[in-house]
Amino acid sequence: MSNLARASSPLQPTPKQLALYLFALLAADDLPIEQANHDIGFPRHNNLTEVSNLDLAPLKALDAIAFIVAAEPAILARYDVDLAYIHWLMQYGETRNTKHFPAVITALQQETILTRTTREGREDWTSVPLLGPAGVKGSRFIFDMAPELQRQLKFPSAAHWLSLRAAVRLNSQPAKMLYNYLLRNGAEGVTPWVHWTEIQALPGPKYASVAELYKDYRKATLAPVLAQINSRTDLAVTLETRGIERSNKVDLLRFRVARNPEAAWVGELAARTDLKTALEGATAAFGLNQANLDEIHAGLAQNRWSPLKVVSVIQYVHDQLKAQPSLRSPGGYFMTGLRGNWVVQDQELIRKQQQEQLDRSRQREQQARQREAALSEEMQQDYEAIAHRGWAYFQKMAAEEQSAQLAAFAKSLIAKSALARVQTKPANPAALSIDYIQSEPTVSRAFGQFVAKAAIM
Repeated sequence: MSNLARASSPLQPTPKQLALYLFALLAADDLPIEQANHDIGFPRHNNLTEVSNLDLAPLKALDAIAFIVAAEPAILARYDVDLAYIHWLMQYGETRNTKHFPAVITALQQETILTRTTREGREDWTSVPLLGPAGVKGSRFIFDMAPELQRQLKFPSAAHWLSLRAAVRLNSQPAKMLYNYLLRNGAEGVTPWVHWTEIQALPGPKYASVAELYKDYRKATLAPVLAQINSRTDLAVTLETRGIERSNKVDLLRFRVARNPEAAWVGELAARTDLKTALEGATAAFGLNQANLDEIHAGLAQNRWSPLKVVSVIQYVHDQLKAQPSLRSPGGYFMTGLRGNWVVQDQELIRKQQQEQLDRSRQREQQARQREAALSEEMQQDYEAIAHRGWAYFQKMAAEEQSAQLAAFAKSLIAKSALARVQTKPANPAALSIDYIQSEPTVSRAFGQFVAKAAIM
């Protein structure tokens, strides 16, 4: 299992404990999960990124349910959770529409997924629904899940870290599907080159763009989706394009992907959650009176200052008190700064916050590289195993069936993508020979994966 699981120690809460604590803390004030000042996530099995052609709400519900299942160590016959809790995990906004949530759950029950296991050199698979019997009883949401799928979620052989806090901020189905694709395929910091129509098809037939030209797809769908991912999630993504055979026409895409834990929204959301604690501390330390508190809350309500501004000025005054214990009237000093008269001090606060963010970012970047390196190794091993099985299937085929597989592979997008990444091109790309395929490791792996996939369809 990947070390993405972020093993907990006796001094650290488990993901389930942390999520329940933040739910109790934020839901009491009607605050959504995206405003949590701690990340809530889990190592999600790569298989779940293959689920498409579902609306955005069922996809978010699937993430929330998968988190609940993965957080329990044992295979359970039934799960029983607070309905408000699962609504909060998926940031569900239709709680007053009594017909919508049943439709969301029904959509998951109607969708199936393949669970695969390898035994004695052979791959076994089972097709199971994403969700078994499920329903609401009073304030409880009760559901079953196939044991085969539970095992995959609890003990993922190939996984990526999913931040629920970041994922719920996406507000379109194509953005969610591309985000899933990037999490699964961007572990090395860059995704493989693929034909642009493969990215176009990610949302599934019901939601995919029908643009026939890349420029139309980019303008109408891809550019807005990338802008949304960059501004609203924990990923920083850039797009790279190229043509096939040095053509100026865009045929292939890939994405450079980096974790962005210090995205602009994170600091502001953390400040909102920290504000209550910070104000309580400032009231005692600075001697703030009720008139001060009324002015602070009025300024927040009227957007004269942000929660981040209040927390920052509080921290600045605390620092000044440490340097000058004899500072007179720290409450008045604080209120003066809050009213916006501290241009120089504000710059100092920004510098200090930026340095703290940089330090945290470097630490998290290092941790992310370690997780991604481990995930990359597991994914590579997984791809190699699939390719090996595909070649084993191919060797057992009759000559006529082998010829058919070679012809189908030569026409496939995976072949075009593989050929675009090798220097030695075939004499005839439309009729690839076994000798050529075996001479190029990239093409050989792609062919093995193609045959393996065809064998289980």
